[in-house]
Amino acid sequence: MYSFKVIFDTGSSQMWLPSINCQRCNKNQIGIVCEQPTCIPSQEQASITYHVGALIGVKCLGMFSINEHFDESQFILVDEVTGMEGAIYDGVVGLQQSSNHSFIEWPISFYYNFENSNRQSSITFGGYDESLFNKEIRYVKSDEQWIISSEKIDMNGILGVDLYAMIDSGSSLLIFPKNILVNLQNVFTNCVWTEIIKCSCPTNDISEFPTIKILLDSQEFSLEPQFYIHTNNHEPICYVLISNIRSHNDQLMILGSPFMRKYYTIFDKQNSQIGLVESIHYQESNQKNLLKNFFTLIGCTIIAIGIIKIVNYVMEYELRKYNNQKSLMV
Repeated sequence: MYSFKVIFDTGSSQMWLPSINCQRCNKNQIGIVCEQPTCIPSQEQASITYHVGALIGVKCLGMFSINEHFDESQFILVDEVTGMEGAIYDGVVGLQQSSNHSFIEWPISFYYNFENSNRQSSITFGGYDESLFNKEIRYVKSDEQWIISSEKIDMNGILGVDLYAMIDSGSSLLIFPKNILVNLQNVFTNCVWTEIIKCSCPTNDISEFPTIKILLDSQEFSLEPQFYIHTNNHEPICYVLISNIRSHNDQLMILGSPFMRKYYTIFDKQNSQIGLVESIHYQESNQKNLLKNFFTLIGCTIIAIGIIKIVNYVMEYELRKYNNQKSLMV
């Protein structure tokens, strides 16, 4: 029996794992020898092209398990990869609605850890974990590729209208069409546009960056700078987690982990919809900020009262001094 670390990818539908012959597939350099009865190879070749790489292999049928639930599923046994060499993961399990992995229980829910959160990232199969949010879930309709209609995207002004958005657990960035990338150059000025955008942040203060607002299925979802900006205390640079490589489709936005870090995401295959709700860590950080602002306000009020009292004492002293001088003159 093999054990693998895989990416559960809502942006694709196929599953692939490395063969023993694929020396560049992963850092672990582990792979499958496909032998009957647990694995049945075919003579049919298959390939997958991703946004940043590609792979080639043969189709096989194997037995798989998550949480001791075993079932057969077709997968690609990969012999060669390009652009994905030395990955820290072993393979990918595609979770688009067209995927037919019978060992997967739906719905599937994703919780992405945030930098200041003590909770670990997690995936829930067959439901969702109510301890990871405490607001009402908002549902948006999607197609079988988890693509949602998007009326507009706004960031200090409208960037684009009449678009589509894919919520993609397999992407670590936000990926936009060419016309939106062009408009973003007016937002992120004085930045270097490499594969991702690098901006000068001498104090690591990201509060001046704008909030992204996206209408999905006529409902607004916002993304504050702390979710799409990465800072490093060791260097005065902010990394904008937006790819400078445009989407393959001129109307498609890909909302990867920056979006899913804020929103607990529920992929409901049975009803062709996605549930979105602010994760508990975002709600907790908001409460901390409110509490911090509250105590800052109290502190400023106490200082102000103290200054007012000091001024009153000075005024009273000067007034008594004046009255004493006046009575002596009389």
